[in-house]
Parts: sequence; structure tokens; C-alpha cells
Amino acid sequence: MRRFLLSVFVLLGLGLFACSKQSVSGVFTSSCLQDAEIGTDKKAEIDGVALRFVNTLLGPKPGDAFDLFTMGGKIGVKPERLTLLAKEMFGAFAPKNLAIQHTYLVHITGEAPKSVICATDLTKPDGWVSLATTNVAEQAHVLMLADLRNNKIAFELWLVPEQNQWMVNAFSVNVATFADLDSVRLFEMAREQHAKPGHEFNAVMLGVAARETSSRGSNCQLSIANAITEELAKISVPNGLRGSPPFTWNDGDEIFKVLKIGPLAVAGKLNVIMVHEISPWQKDSEAEVQNRKLLSYFKRQYPDYSGIFSGLIVQAKERGGKRLFGTVEEVNPKK
Repeated sequence: MRRFLLSVFVLLGLGLFACSKQSVSGVFTSSCLQDAEIGTDKKAEIDGVALRFVNTLLGPKPGDAFDLFTMGGKIGVKPERLTLLAKEMFGAFAPKNLAIQHTYLVHITGEAPKSVICATDLTKPDGWVSLATTNVAEQAHVLMLADLRNNKIAFELWLVPEQNQWMVNAFSVNVATFADLDSVRLFEMAREQHAKPGHEFNAVMLGVAARETSSRGSNCQLSIANAITEELAKISVPNGLRGSPPFTWNDGDEIFKVLKIGPLAVAGKLNVIMVHEISPWQKDSEAEVQNRKLLSYFKRQYPDYSGIFSGLIVQAKERGGKRLFGTVEEVNPKK
């Protein structure tokens, strides 16, 4: 089943990996080739279909990508749905410089498991990738990157042969960087902040950003995602961020209802964005006052933010309405 995701990595070279194991349904063997290990003609054929599919999604008629789905991939999807999704996901971002990052070719003998692992070193946090499989002898996964205004975006395509040609069985879209920081660097930064007493806010925010940028949808898992999850489990989450939003923050007589808080890249810099709900306002100056109060409280509660983040963005959302009012405060990160 397809997952269409737009949330916000560079894999090391993966060599041939083969395994033989007992699954619930029986014995199977699998092998995985990557990039130059794949025959030139076959790789060109797989990559050509993958590029055509994504370029069609990014083009003027995204609904035409429907014709490149397998029969199973078409279930639950219509050209009109693809057009709407493309408009929602790409309309305001205009991805460019699309390029293939990695191509994997998987061979399976016997009844396929749910996924197989392609690896060079299973002991390393970035030494393997897990790929979804189905009951066909040969299938492929293609990872691509494209540039957005503030980040990079990742496309993951799962392809299988149907009627003697490669077709798209499923795809996902995820943000791959915040500014120029990918999941590897964000993970490193999260660990560095975790090692500093009183820097739990930074560690959590960077860990969440690392987790988001490591995601490639439900059909492909980068091994670093496991390391990130393990690191996040070790961090003591600040009281104000525990559980799920909305968060209620109390500052004396002031009560803030925080609907969202997280990292956001703008103009190549990492910022913190907060969205809070306030009563309807008559003048924008009233919303500005509320935003400033939240900023003041936040800076007192999480002073470590200024060592990592270049700015704070607060958006006031009107209770019962659709209006938003934003306040931006720049900071000078410590080096």
C-alpha cells in the first residue's frame, strides 16, 4: 500500500548481501545489488521508469503518473488524487535538481518475507537498509533527492516487473534535510547536546529532526533510524514537552496552549517554530503581545536553544477561526 508523506542522508555504499533464513511461510534466499553492481542496461531501465514517474508528479499533469503504477499500486488511487496530492505536496515548494541517490535490485528465491536487509556492516548505524519485498523473484527500490527552497526532499520508489516492464508498486515522499543538515549530522548534534547538562530541549528537537529526515516511508528503513530511536529513548524530555500536543504551559496567571513546537529551516538556518492558540483579537498588536509573552516564557524555560537555533518563530492561531499572526525573533547562536 502506498504512503504519501511529506514530513522534513546519504547511505554508504552497500555491497552484495545474501541471506538464507526461515520465515513464517517457509525458507527463502535473497541477494541485493546496489548501484554499479547492477547491470548497466537493467539499472538504466529501472532508473528510467523511476525518473519518469517522479518527473511526471512534478510536471503539469501529475495524474499521468497513474499509468506507471502496477495493478496493485493502482488500488485506492485515482489520477485526480495524484493531481491533488502533487499540488498539496509540491505546489508551494517547486522541487528541482532531481537526482538518483541509490538503486537497489533484490532477488528472492522462495516465498518472500515482508522485507530484506541490504548491508555492508550490520554493526554500524548507517551500514544497512531494510527494503520491503513481495512475491516476485526480482524487484527494485530507488532513492532520489531533490532541492526545495529550504530543505532537500527524498523520494522512495518500490518497483516490480509487470507485463515485461518495470512499474511502480508504491512510493513515498519525505523531507530529507533541514537546511543543509541531514539525518546523520542532526543525529550527531543531538548526541552532542544530550551529553551537555541542561541541554535536553536541544537534544529532543535535534533528535526529532534527525528522525524526520531519516524517514523514507513504510517500504524502506535506513539503519540510522534505529540509532536515532535508541538515542531519543535515553533523553529526559522536558516537562513541557512530554506527551502529545497541545501542551499547556503555565506562567503565573498566563496559560499558553501550544499546538505545535518543532524545528524549521528558513533561509539555510535552523529555527524553532511554535504555534499557540489565543482568543480572537481586534488588533494585530494584541496578538503580538501574546506572542511576545510566549517568547519570554520559552526563553526562560529553555535557555539552551540559543546555542543551536538561529531564530524563534511564534504563530498565534485564532481560537475558533482561521487567522494566524506571526512574530519572529532572531538570535545569535553560540559557536
